[in-house]
Amino acid sequence: MIGAARLSWNARPLRTLEAVARLGSVSAAAAELGYTQSAASQQLAALEREAGVSLIERGARPLRPTPAGELVLGHARAVLEGFVAMESVLGEIHGVARGAVRLAAFGSALSSVVPPVLSEFTAQRPGVEVEIAVAEPEAATAALRAGAADLAVLHRTAEPPPDDGLRRRPLMRDPLLVVLPEGHPLARRRRVPLRALDGVPLVAPSAERPGRPHRLLVERLLRGAGVEPRVAYEVDDLPAAQAMARAGLAAVLMHRLTVPDPAPGLALRPLTDAAEGDRAVEVATLAARRWPPADALAALLVERLADP
Repeated sequence: MIGAARLSWNARPLRTLEAVARLGSVSAAAAELGYTQSAASQQLAALEREAGVSLIERGARPLRPTPAGELVLGHARAVLEGFVAMESVLGEIHGVARGAVRLAAFGSALSSVVPPVLSEFTAQRPGVEVEIAVAEPEAATAALRAGAADLAVLHRTAEPPPDDGLRRRPLMRDPLLVVLPEGHPLARRRRVPLRALDGVPLVAPSAERPGRPHRLLVERLLRGAGVEPRVAYEVDDLPAAQAMARAGLAAVLMHRLTVPDPAPGLALRPLTDAAEGDRAVEVATLAARRWPPADALAALLVERLADP
């Protein structure tokens, strides 16, 4: 029987357990948390020894929690939120002007609008180190809740849950565009309706992760306009998709931030009836945590990027 008085758990093993359960892999969890795979495995094993029960089914692929692990995870996440809140209080007590800020952001934001803001921030606060992780919204949100990130730049196409524990501040709209070769007949239009893509070959991500959400979005929008998508090429690499469009092989539906500097030979056209495919870009922090350097970076992102 597990006696609460015997437990001496700390944040690291709990973060490892949460990340392994979420990502389904010790190596992926180690990479996200900045540990070696051996260190992550040792932390997980030590946690199981102390608990006296297996918490992860190691025969499963991807790894998943045991029934006991599911029970422990619920409490572990609450404990991690408590650690985060305590760090926040200590930061406010000491008026932290130095330290590290861990930022998780999706790739196209990091390749376009975020770096100039980071440059300004580091010039203003030379004592603060900014650590960056590339993460799509689901992983970035999980990192916030696990205490592995201090703030995140996210995108979404739907309203967030009303009580998701995050403080979200809007930055900008990221519109969905159609990318065409300059000589394509549709490139003569200032705006392109979705129905005009009927029969047009498309480049789109595969139906598997990581491109699955975008693929599903494209298919839903086209079918909603009465167009059956004609995906001629499945390509997950964004530069490759643009190159195929430039070569005249197919059109591609992409968000504006994924094409910050269009290559010569490409035409980017707004869509007349795809507003629900636009992404809302926002900066998020954990509502229960106050970390002054992270709050300062979030405020600067809002000041520099928020739509007027």
